[in-house]
Amino acid sequence: MAFVRFDSFAIGDAVENEIGCQYPASYEGLRQQILRRDGWKCQSCGAMANLEVHHMEVRSHLGADSENNLITLCTACHSRAHRR
Repeated sequence: MAFVRFDSFAIGDAVENEIGCQYPASYEGLRQQILRRDGWKCQSCGAMANLEVHHMEVRSHLGADSENNLITLCTACHSRAHRR
């Protein structure tokens, strides 16, 4: 299990994800790792298009950028997850 922590004040080259949140450029590697782990499929409905990586415990509630807190969801399922 790998944990990746980022100091939000030390982010130099930030990138924006699918929903407009900014992450350090190094997050892209972790994102790709999660997509590969999940077989490039939404873990809720099985869709293989419009995939996003979702924090199950949101970052604003101290959810970690770690494999065990990230899951692949399609855009529709990701939107539903944030409406709960």
